[in-house]
Formats: sequence, C-alpha cells, structure tokens
Amino acid sequence: MRDATREELRNAGGGKLNRKESRYFGTAMAIDEAFLEILETKDMASITVTELCMKAGVNRSTFYLHYENLSDVLSECGKNLTMKLHAYYPEDIYEKIGKDLVTPELVRPYLTFLKDHRKIFQSLVKNAGKLSLTEYYQRLFKTIFDPAMDNRQVPEWKRKYVSAFHIEGMIAIAMEWLKGGCEESIEDMTELILSCVSNPDSLVGQTP
Repeated sequence: MRDATREELRNAGGGKLNRKESRYFGTAMAIDEAFLEILETKDMASITVTELCMKAGVNRSTFYLHYENLSDVLSECGKNLTMKLHAYYPEDIYEKIGKDLVTPELVRPYLTFLKDHRKIFQSLVKNAGKLSLTEYYQRLFKTIFDPAMDNRQVPEWKRKYVSAFHIEGMIAIAMEWLKGGCEESIEDMTELILSCVSNPDSLVGQTP
C-alpha cells in the first residue's frame, strides 16, 4: 500500500499538524533528533526524507504530517536550539555585567554554543536564502541583549538602534566564522568581537 501524498494528508487533516498541540509530538521530536544525528556525518544536500524516516523509525506519511520538507526540519531544529542558549550562561550573568553591553562574559558562551552546534548552524548558513538565518541569530542575541539593556537602563527609544548595531555586526562575524569551520579559537573570536565593538584601533597588528 503506497504512502499518502503530502497534499492528501494535508487535505485530510486540515493542514500541517500543530506540533505543540499534537499527540504525535514525541514522533516529531524523534525526527528532529534523527536529523541532527545524520547531520553530524553528512551534508544536508545528501540527506533524503527516506533516510531520515528510516533513522527515526517513522514512515513518510507520518513525516509529512509534521513537515513539508527537509528544510522545514532544519528550520525547526534551529528554532529549538535557540532555547538551549541560556544553559550556557550562569544564572547571575546579568548581575555581573559592567557598563559595557558586550563583554567577554556575554560573547564567550555564545561562541561556545555556536561551536558546539556548528553542524546545524553551518547548514543554516548554507540555506540562509530559504530559512532566513538572520531571524535565528536575532532571536539568540535578543535573549542576551534585552536583559543587559534592562540592567544598564538603556532608554526604550534607543534600544532598537543599539540592538541593530550589535546584532548585525555579530551576525556577520559569526556567519564568517561558521563558514570557515570555526577554525579560529573562541578566545581569539571573543577578542575580535570586543575590539570591533569598543576599540577598533586595537585590531591593528592582531594575528590569530
């Protein structure tokens, strides 16, 4: 008996399942975990839905109840990862922040997070056109900068400009670092980011 097509499943169920409300949430998580496991050894371009379904122990019909395609899985995994960023920081991190918004205590854990999950973020970089990678970075940095600006009592009207300045610059640096396979050390990248933000003159003569 053939698997139902995506259109047949969506028509029968009224569209893609809401994963938070679905009783199949555990299955969707299994698909996510299987995808990340495969991604550790293969590029996304060489992964197939059939391979993923076999790894997750589900059939194609079940896959299409949760996702439209593999890019959808990658997007979901990226969003889920952003929720894990806080675990890289101590609970009292914002109490330790000084007058500067961008500090080693803020940058270093973030870079560690990126490097630990570089496979999926490298895939997100390669698929940025489809997946709006900037959205993920903005969400990640928002969890860092919003409390920091609260702590510094930055006026409300300034916040969107301050955030845009720091976020866009750090996104650009992070993307280039990921493209290069995170070759430079976390310490070197932390120093580079801090130099760009607070003391551009210190960049002269720096070598990794």
